[in-house]
Amino acid sequence: MMILGDLSKWEKEQWAYAPILRIATDYLRTTDLENVDIGTYSLLGDDMFVMIQQANTVLPQERKSEHHAKYIDVQMVVTGEEIHVVARQSELNVPVEDQ
Repeated sequence: MMILGDLSKWEKEQWAYAPILRIATDYLRTTDLENVDIGTYSLLGDDMFVMIQQANTVLPQERKSEHHAKYIDVQMVVTGEEIHVVARQSELNVPVEDQ
């Protein structure tokens, strides 16, 4: 399942999200993400962490499919833009990143 949202609507919509997602979203809302060093930071010990990354744009045919079986992945684009393509896992769509 994928949830798409907009932080500008968070105050009105936060009731619909599980408390654990509220922790992640509050971090995104209250942190100056443009000035955080690239790296991994613990939010709740080993149960929740944030990865600050700088991604490079690639052509769609070069992008590998992701599947998150172990973790929930909350993503936010801080600068630039990104296109998300969503597909169900199938014989033709085998994920290469399975976390």
